Amino acid sequence: SMGGAQTPRPTPPGVLAESRFVPLVVRWSVPLSAPPVSSPVIAGETIVVPLQSGRVVALRITDGKPKWHSDVPIERPISADADRVYVPSADAIQALDLTTGAPQWRAETGSLTAPPPVHAGWVVTAATGNLSAFRASDGSAVWQRNLGAIEFRPAIEGDFLFVPLVEGPLVCLSLQTGDPIWERDLGGSPGEPIAIAGRVYVGAADKYFYVLDATNGEIPWRRRVGAAPRGQAALDQDHIYLV
Repeated sequence: SMGGAQTPRPTPPGVLAESRFVPLVVRWSVPLSAPPVSSPVIAGETIVVPLQSGRVVALRITDGKPKWHSDVPIERPISADADRVYVPSADAIQALDLTTGAPQWRAETGSLTAPPPVHAGWVVTAATGNLSAFRASDGSAVWQRNLGAIEFRPAIEGDFLFVPLVEGPLVCLSLQTGDPIWERDLGGSPGEPIAIAGRVYVGAADKYFYVLDATNGEIPWRRRVGAAPRGQAALDQDHIYLV
């Protein structure tokens, strides 16, 4: 948003306009042995990169120096918290120690269809219509529920789990038990939601962007954006950003 900024004066022909943005400066760069599977994740002072060669590489955030690497099958975006890195393969999820890369546990999941969200000691996986919740500390299964096809990463806030179903509604479950709380049709398949401060933000295939009340699924407002948004929206204190 450029609200409040002064209108720039026209630049004469042949004169380069002065940038109003801080220049981007490369702090450090590190060559990778293979292309990444997906974006890296940042946990504390560590950057973790999943590579198509089947290797997870951890780098120090300050200078890119390598911390550890682990060879493990990778087929979907990884997740991390303050203690572990969670690596999805074709039909399982494996937890690695964030400090050393040592394997901690492995849980069979079935054929995964969406990246797993990780939050506050929980890991949630979507596989062939089944949604499962595991304890992040040891990989033990807590509950499983059959909901239907899930393509995008669910969102977690507090004790709520928000699940976007393909050609279906956005469903809210209890994170503790998997019991349904509410569901809301959006006029099109919901994309990847983000939940924060009692609200759920999600785009849908009907080319609208929705804001929902996290407690009951009511829609305070929606905005037509002309296309189905790609990926998860981002928020700050004043704005919502989406592609």
